[in-house]
Amino acid sequence: MAAKIWARLTSFFKQETVEKMEEAETTEITQAQLPAQTYILTLLEQMQMMNIVDRYLEEFEKGTVAIEPGWEKGYSLHNEVVMTNEAQQIYRSNLEVFYQEPGSLEKKAVYQVSLVKYPEDTWRVLQVKEQQL
Repeated sequence: MAAKIWARLTSFFKQETVEKMEEAETTEITQAQLPAQTYILTLLEQMQMMNIVDRYLEEFEKGTVAIEPGWEKGYSLHNEVVMTNEAQQIYRSNLEVFYQEPGSLEKKAVYQVSLVKYPEDTWRVLQVKEQQL
């Protein structure tokens, strides 16, 4: 008797699990079919972003950016640009500014700069965060 009850319970839970998995697969297929919006940055636009960040750091963050005079500056532009799905699309991207000693691969100071762009406008600095090494 206990074996029959146990068999019914296990088959019930297996069936429920299979139904949940089928439900999840349906959701994944629906999400995969959504049109992907991509925005590719041109080389000119990337250079403009670096120039904007340089000017911003020079004007507004000069006292708070802790760098040594001999350090070299480098950039790392993350390969993702987030777009909103509204009528007026807003673009957001992150640019990493780092400083290192010449000839060294070790980063001494790293700053995460968030930029935003509205339609028919240029990129603007939203915020600057110092990253802990």
